[in-house]
Amino acid sequence: MDNDKPYVINIINSIIGVAILAMSSTFNNTGITLTLLILTIGALLTISSVSILIRACKEANSDSYSDLCRQILGKYGKLFVEIGQIFYLLGIIIGYYIALG
Repeated sequence: MDNDKPYVINIINSIIGVAILAMSSTFNNTGITLTLLILTIGALLTISSVSILIRACKEANSDSYSDLCRQILGKYGKLFVEIGQIFYLLGIIIGYYIALG
């Protein structure tokens, strides 16, 4: 059973998510005040970026992120953003398989 412990922990990390498991480690290493400050800043930055995207969609009269990219960046800019998103997702997949391997 002790030989299987790293594999079980790795599967638990994959199922529950690294962010949830890292939260307790963050609280332990940095303290409550700094962790809450970092969480608050992260939440404010997320709210700010989403509101910028919503305002841009309303001003450009676009219904989706793809339409917004096409209207603002043009055909080649939209293609560049799509290729960037594909590489980002491929990187996540590769990292996931490395973590499971």
